[in-house]
Amino acid sequence: MGWQVNNLVPHPKTAEYKSNFLRIKRAAFFGSSGDTCINPQLSRVFEFLSKDQKTWIPMKESQVYAEDTFGLASMDKRGDLVIKAPPGYGHMAWLGDQTLWDTCVVPLLAAW
Repeated sequence: MGWQVNNLVPHPKTAEYKSNFLRIKRAAFFGSSGDTCINPQLSRVFEFLSKDQKTWIPMKESQVYAEDTFGLASMDKRGDLVIKAPPGYGHMAWLGDQTLWDTCVVPLLAAW
C-alpha cells in the first residue's frame, strides 16, 4: 500500500493522488530521531532507511522527492513545505515539551 500512496508504482489513481496532495496550501511535518513509537523514526519527515537499513536517506535524496512522485518536491519548491526534525525528542514530547512547541510549532502558527 505504501508504494501506491507514494506513487512509486504507477496505478490508476497516480495523477489523482498527486493532484490531491498538491491541493494542500501549506504543510508541516514533525519528527525526531528520539521517537520510539514511529518506526523508522524519521519516516514521518520523509526520510527513509536504505535497503540494508544502516543509513538514512535524506528527504531531498529520496526517490519520492527526486522523481516528485506525489508532489513533495513541488510543494517544497513553491515554499509550502516545512520539515522539523530536532534530534532526541520522544513521541509525546510534541505534546508536553514547551520549548519544543515554542521553537518548532509556534513560529509556524504565527507566520501562517
